[in-house]
Amino acid sequence: MKYIRILGAVILTAAMLYIARRNSAGAPEHLASTVDQYQFEMETVPKGKENGDTTIWVTVVGPFELGQRVVLELIDVNHATKVVNVNSVPMTRKEAGSSEFYLKI
Repeated sequence: MKYIRILGAVILTAAMLYIARRNSAGAPEHLASTVDQYQFEMETVPKGKENGDTTIWVTVVGPFELGQRVVLELIDVNHATKVVNVNSVPMTRKEAGSSEFYLKI
């Protein structure tokens, strides 16, 4: 009887770990979109390190004129008060002439 309970606990634990792994958002997703003349591509960042910066990379292909910049809108929702704050944060170009931009948050 004791061995049956131990075996049952092991099987139940394995099943719970499998379900938790399948439901976790641990895998990045590739997102692509086209708006007018611009194409955007990025990989989602599902997890970041607790005490470190997380870098978000975006590839933007399209005509850039002098003074244009790529911004990321960070949306913060307070569910208790139903207040939505939107902050536009400029992204940094990887290098001159590159179509890759990043933001450390």
